[in-house]
Amino acid sequence: MTKAVVVDRGALDREMAEAAAHAGAEFRLKTAVCDVRQSTVITRGINGHEEFAFRILIAADGPRSTVARRYGFSRAKVYLSGIQADIPAEGDPHLVELYPNASPEFFGWKIPSGNGRARVGLSGQTQVPERFAALLKQTGATSFVHLVTGTLPLGVMPRTYGHRTLFVGDAAGFAKPTTGGGVYTGIRSARHAADVAIACCEHNTFDDAALAEYERRWQADIGRELALGFRLFSMRQKMSSASIDGFVQALNNPAMIAAIVQYGDMDRPGTLARQLLKNPRMLRWMTPVLGAAIRSLF
Repeated sequence: MTKAVVVDRGALDREMAEAAAHAGAEFRLKTAVCDVRQSTVITRGINGHEEFAFRILIAADGPRSTVARRYGFSRAKVYLSGIQADIPAEGDPHLVELYPNASPEFFGWKIPSGNGRARVGLSGQTQVPERFAALLKQTGATSFVHLVTGTLPLGVMPRTYGHRTLFVGDAAGFAKPTTGGGVYTGIRSARHAADVAIACCEHNTFDDAALAEYERRWQADIGRELALGFRLFSMRQKMSSASIDGFVQALNNPAMIAAIVQYGDMDRPGTLARQLLKNPRMLRWMTPVLGAAIRSLF
C-alpha cells in the first residue's frame, strides 16, 4: 500500500469545464473530429456535420487521435487496454493498494473513492478482461458498478507539432509510463500549448519553426521524466514475477521507506528512481534487467 491524495476526477473535469466556459469556450457535446482539411476542422455529432476554420489547432482528441492519423503522424509507442470498476470497500481513504502481478505488462490498483467504495482496475496488453476478473476476486469484491474501459498511450509521439497544430495530453502520448496517470502531464502540456498558440496568433506566424517552441517548452518541463518513465516501463517488461516480488520486498525496510517518503513524487518519479538505484539493496534485484540502462539515468 502507498499513501496518496485521491482526486475526484469527475469533480475536476466539471470545474475545468466551468472555468473554460466562463473564459468564453464553446462546447459541442457528443461531437468528434472526423477530418481536417488545411485550416478547417470537420466534426460529426448531434448537430450533424459542422466545419470550423482555425488559425491554430490544439489537438486534444485522445489516444487514438483522429487529427494525428489524418496528418500521418507517428503516434505513441505502446497502447494498453484498461478496465476499472467501483466496488463496495471499507478502509483507510488515503491508502492505495497496488498489485504488481495482476498484469504482466503493467499493474493493478485499488483506490478509495469515498462513501464506502473503491475503484479497482488494471491495464495491460493481453487477457485484460480475464485478469481483471481475477483481480476483483483477489480484492474480495462480490459486486461492482460503473465499469469503464479505455486506452492508455505510453511513449510520446516523435513530433508533437506541425500543420498549424499542437498535440497535447493523450493525443500526444503524454500519459505517465510509471503510473498511467495523465492529468498532470496533460495540464502541463496544455499550458505550454496555450502560451505558444497565443504567441503565434499575436505574431500571425504559424509555420513549423514557430510551433517548435511548444516542443522545446514541454521537453524542458516534463520531457526527461517521461523519457525516464518509459525506460522504467520497458525494464519492468523484462522482470519475472519472482523479480517483482523481490523488488517489492527490498523496498520494505526503513531506509527505503524513508527515501520514498522524502523523494517520492507521483508526477516526477525521476528523483526517487535515482535515489533508489544508488542503494545496493535495490541493485541486487535490478541489475539483471537494467544492464547498461542504469547508466542512462544519471
